[in-house]
Amino acid sequence: MEKLKGLLEYIAQKSECEYLSDLRIHKERYNIRKTIGEIEPQLYSLREWTDAVCYITERYTEFETVEQAVKYLLEYIL
Repeated sequence: MEKLKGLLEYIAQKSECEYLSDLRIHKERYNIRKTIGEIEPQLYSLREWTDAVCYITERYTEFETVEQAVKYLLEYIL
């Protein structure tokens, strides 16, 4: 997968969200979870993953690794 744009924008586009804010309220969360699961985590920085977690969950959370952030986000979207 090629990194084309910011992480949040990429997730929203691939999940077919009309607006970025749909990542928070999107009724078909499976698409969001599937999209996140398909991203090569290392293509985006820890800062980008942390920002994505904070935006989608509306909670400030810090992580030590990209993998921790991805796992947290996937568990949140279950």
